Amino acid sequence: MDGEDKLLLVRGIVGLVVGAISAFLPSLYYALLLLAIGYISTIPLAGYIAPEGKRRTRYLKGTLTLVVAWLLILVVLYNLVA
Repeated sequence: MDGEDKLLLVRGIVGLVVGAISAFLPSLYYALLLLAIGYISTIPLAGYIAPEGKRRTRYLKGTLTLVVAWLLILVVLYNLVA
């Protein structure tokens, strides 16, 4: 598997975990803060996974996957719990 594919997979998993945690937070602001922390925590990992990549790859590759996974899990769990 290529380094960029691994980065997509890691950011998708982080989005799932952060979305699951965000569903039980009392405010949307905390959920967005947790999403930002999850994204920022993957930036050094991106440098380790794909060191040959450009900065664009490191910062933007998989960001949409992270946000979509987060939002999907947040909405599904929120509707199941509420």
